Amino acid sequence: MIVIEKILFPVDLSESVNSFIPYVVTMTRKFNATLYIATVTPDVSSITSFFVPHTDIRSLQYEVQQGAAHHIKALADRLEGVERVEVCVLVGDPADQIIDLARQEEIDLIIMGTRGRSGLQKSIFGSVCDRVIRSAICPVFSISPMD
Repeated sequence: MIVIEKILFPVDLSESVNSFIPYVVTMTRKFNATLYIATVTPDVSSITSFFVPHTDIRSLQYEVQQGAAHHIKALADRLEGVERVEVCVLVGDPADQIIDLARQEEIDLIIMGTRGRSGLQKSIFGSVCDRVIRSAICPVFSISPMD
């Protein structure tokens, strides 16, 4: 029998996240799992070459993280029937951070959306979901946004 105690739901805080919520809630409730909702913010400290004072960069990074935390907590509050929720705001490369969090927390299942990019856009920007699928330590349930 499959035991799923921890589910990771990485989100980019776009409107498409709303179409994934029914799947996440259903799976989390079905297995009575703890749900980890994570978002990854960019590391703005890498833009120091623009001659922005260091204290302003730290302030900007803090503001970005606080804004992301506010949105992710609001999302967590909308998940009816999910009893145990952990929220995580990470900084850096999205795929790397998601994979690292899954390892650290010993996640049993990752549920994440795809952006639906194809062609040149996918080859330039890559796919976070593809990278997570290839490197994750657990199964990944990927969902295409339903527009």
